[in-house]
Amino acid sequence: MLNKTDLIFLSGWRRKATDTFLKTVSINNATTLIDHRFTGIMDSFYFYSSDNQVEVSIIIDQAEKRATVQDIYLAGYLYPNASMPYVGTYLPTNGTAGYYIILWNPTEVEPVNEHISVTARLLPTSTQTSALVRAQVLYYDIADRQAFLSSLHEYMKNFSQNITITIPQEQSTSVPSQYKKNPLLYVP
Repeated sequence: MLNKTDLIFLSGWRRKATDTFLKTVSINNATTLIDHRFTGIMDSFYFYSSDNQVEVSIIIDQAEKRATVQDIYLAGYLYPNASMPYVGTYLPTNGTAGYYIILWNPTEVEPVNEHISVTARLLPTSTQTSALVRAQVLYYDIADRQAFLSSLHEYMKNFSQNITITIPQEQSTSVPSQYKKNPLLYVP
């Protein structure tokens, strides 16, 4: 599988970030924070909220991840991990209000073929009527598809030449001589 560190050996890409704006979300009204079309690889995702009852939804092509800040916190995702968003900061101040940051930095690459979008909405269980939110996505834009694919092909060809596979020798299945009198004592 291709990792983000493998990208330094490839050409035809540029690292970029989506614009970030502070927006207000209200109860049960979904607000689009990011709607960006590109072909490339998602690097990481950052989300800030002033309420732990904000539900954030990130959609990569048609695949969707959806959770509230409090759900991620209660599930125990408090440290960086390979595949799930985690809570970077969880500081409640009054009721559900506070300072909350969600991060997602997958170790495996997340390919994006069409677009990525992020929406947020405030749940009715909040003690506030509105909340401030902000989101940003860092990504690798495939600017020159032909150069990227040819460098990827060359990289994989060189990578596969450096792999050595050792096949284990076949082991004997015959019973050693000291166990021939009582084969029940022999455990292979």
